Amino acid sequence: MLREPLSLVQMRGLATITKIALVVAAHFAWDYRVWLLTLVAVIGAVSSHMPGHYRYYSPLHGRVVGSTEKG
Repeated sequence: MLREPLSLVQMRGLATITKIALVVAAHFAWDYRVWLLTLVAVIGAVSSHMPGHYRYYSPLHGRVVGSTEKG
């Protein structure tokens, strides 16, 4: 569930959007599905363990924005 729209431009939101796009791409590029889904798993593992200052960083704003709460 989307807690706040700002999360879409933070690294955590961009990682989620990228993972969704790769899962959709795996449907259309069936021959590359193993590589695409492996990439989804790697992005998920890296993004879930990022420190807060990376997770809440917004490339659009060029700085950390929004809440830095844990969880």
